[in-house]
Amino acid sequence: MKTILLSLALLLLSSVIFAQNISGVITDAKTHQPLSYSTVSLLKAIDSSQIKGALAGDNGSFRFEKIKAGKYLLSAKQMGYSKQVVAIELNTTDQTINISLTPQTTSLGEVTIKATKPLVEHRADKTVFNVENSIVAVGNTAIELLSMTPLVNVGLNGNIRIKGKDNVLIMLDGKIIPGETIANLLQSIPAENIARIEVSTNPSAKYDASASGGIINIITKKGTATGLNGVATLTAGRSNYGKYSGGVSLNYRSGKVNVYGTANLRDAKGERNEAINRSLTTGIVTEQLQTPTELWTHGVVETGKLGLDYDITKTSTLSASVEGSYIQSNNRATAITSFSSNKADSVLTANSTPGGNYNFTLYDLAYQNKLNSKGQLLNVDFNQVHYSGLSRQDMNAQLLDLSGKNPAQNSSATTRTNTLFNVSTFQTDYTLPLDTNTTFEAGVKDMHTGSSNLSTSMQVNSLTNIPNLSATNYNENIAAAYLDLSKQINKLKIQAGIRAEQTHANLSSSGIRQQYFDLFPSLTLDEKLTGNKELTLTYAAKVDRPGYTSLIPFVTPIDRYTQEKGNPDLKPAYSQNFELTGSAGNIAVTLDYMYTKNAITDFIVQDVQTQVWTITKANFTNSKNYNLSLVIPVQLATWWNSNNTLVGLYSSYHSNNVGGGDYSRGQFSYNLNSINTFTLPKGFKAELTGIYNSSAVYGLYQIGRTSMVNAGISKAFINKKLNIKLGANDIFNGSGYNLNTNAGVLRMTGYSRYDSRKATLSLSYKFGSKPTAHKEREHDDVKGRLNM
Repeated sequence: MKTILLSLALLLLSSVIFAQNISGVITDAKTHQPLSYSTVSLLKAIDSSQIKGALAGDNGSFRFEKIKAGKYLLSAKQMGYSKQVVAIELNTTDQTINISLTPQTTSLGEVTIKATKPLVEHRADKTVFNVENSIVAVGNTAIELLSMTPLVNVGLNGNIRIKGKDNVLIMLDGKIIPGETIANLLQSIPAENIARIEVSTNPSAKYDASASGGIINIITKKGTATGLNGVATLTAGRSNYGKYSGGVSLNYRSGKVNVYGTANLRDAKGERNEAINRSLTTGIVTEQLQTPTELWTHGVVETGKLGLDYDITKTSTLSASVEGSYIQSNNRATAITSFSSNKADSVLTANSTPGGNYNFTLYDLAYQNKLNSKGQLLNVDFNQVHYSGLSRQDMNAQLLDLSGKNPAQNSSATTRTNTLFNVSTFQTDYTLPLDTNTTFEAGVKDMHTGSSNLSTSMQVNSLTNIPNLSATNYNENIAAAYLDLSKQINKLKIQAGIRAEQTHANLSSSGIRQQYFDLFPSLTLDEKLTGNKELTLTYAAKVDRPGYTSLIPFVTPIDRYTQEKGNPDLKPAYSQNFELTGSAGNIAVTLDYMYTKNAITDFIVQDVQTQVWTITKANFTNSKNYNLSLVIPVQLATWWNSNNTLVGLYSSYHSNNVGGGDYSRGQFSYNLNSINTFTLPKGFKAELTGIYNSSAVYGLYQIGRTSMVNAGISKAFINKKLNIKLGANDIFNGSGYNLNTNAGVLRMTGYSRYDSRKATLSLSYKFGSKPTAHKEREHDDVKGRLNM
């Protein structure tokens, strides 16, 4: 591998210069930012016939080589911009022609219509779901939006996967969210706060190595218009229970200063019905446990964001922001467990009140400087994530002997867990175009995580042996650096990178200290074929580090016969990722393969004496994922756009110690996502989304099929200041799932259903000064590109 990387580096650095070349950069005439993938054509001046054509690179650059002397026309165009044609005369020297494109507008009377972003964009390096343009998104949370996002699947216990692959890195505005805070945070962010969701399936060495399953970046809304502007939103939804939210976003821009902020409040109640049927084998006796559970949830969430941008010069900006959420959760549950050998002999009724209070805050300070017009760029960022939480679990249970021979037995358990996370990150990135075809990028990053946890419990007649007091501290530091070099050689673009990461970790309660150094190479080969066809091959090595709470050996009771516990013996999992994409216009086919050694997944341990199941995390020997995805965006009519994504995959898991024996299971499955938008008469817009996930294997579990159909309609009033949206989610109530496990002595079936079918009415009103377009700072785009 080192020899290959060295050879590639030598190839990239070598440059053969030919006389009479034409090169340049395509930029936005207003923002002066490069326009990636613009179409550039070289035409004969005499008859406008095309001689050569190309797509501009990531930095807007293009180059035509070996051109004979003569008169030519250079044409540049980009969707949403007016086409620009420049006359040139080539003699015996090279020429550099930079072209600026003007955003395209069409005026009808006093109404100005601008090109708008489609609901789904499939770009070379990522898929973008423009949430702010969606009708059915209103009234949902970030976790619910992810289940609607192409290529993304939200499964058992909120586990998020991209094309069936685990270990997805979740980011908020380009900042990593600690894994232990993801569940609460994604349930706290309302759709009204989100601008778009970006999905990257196989990121390069520039990005964190802990993203073997890909990266999801949630970009929140931010106003940049001149003057004082704002949007107020009010949403009411109804499933079995009510869900209400309201908020306001404001921004004020004057001269070099832009101040922006959002505030939202959400109050939602819900219901979930589950059932678990377990076979517990002790010796030659098999006992059945049937546990239907009803859970009623009530959460109140406050979210907010405040930020400031200051343009120091025309090319440099200093930004500061703080955003956060406060969650109050008060739930109650009832579980009734029936025990039987041949017939029911006893019943255990358990009532519990799980809940908690959680606080998440993200501070960010960033500096960005575009050093010259050729694309030389410096970004420096410091951010800190603070998370604190108090989890509560109070449970009272009664065991009743149906024969009447024994008196009722009562038990109780009270558990309190205090969790504190502080994650501090410093990173800097530098981009240097060496010439119009070669770009060098480098960066460093240091991320320190400190976690302290305190758990207290009090039990009476409990089967589980939980300490009355448990305390632990976890510290982790990851130092990283990367080098990335890309070069365009005729129609072939080569991008090679290497990332180094040094990890130090210390878990106080177990005395475990981990220290390891890893190199993670990446390679991309992109060939522009004839016409609008393109072929891209990518490779990247990644790592899945154990989550902090997955290591901490705290015991959390779920019911009398089930508990959760961390595993301090978890090892990192390493994966090799390959992806081959062929595209023709907007249609793309991707074949990829991922092999993971020491795959981290759910694990169940059965106590033969008490029959208690302990759910934990463990390393499987390996896992393999093969998948084929097809993207077909199509305009079926002038008023009907359809964006369709189909993923077929085969996932397999292997281990030599599950349920007392070997475990090897794999299954073919597929996912379908179809998002349709309609432009209707009299200013109405409509949206229809269909999602289907077939049954699939995830570690120990086989999850049954799920489906979802969403629909919505909207209309704007009062000069488009007032927008009313009416949506319906999961119309046919198909998002619940069945599951089963069959591994040695571990045998379980079950199901989970929640009140996902709901109707939502949303009103939003824009107010303030007449918006004047202002350039989007490149730093915003850099954050969107998921730096490191």
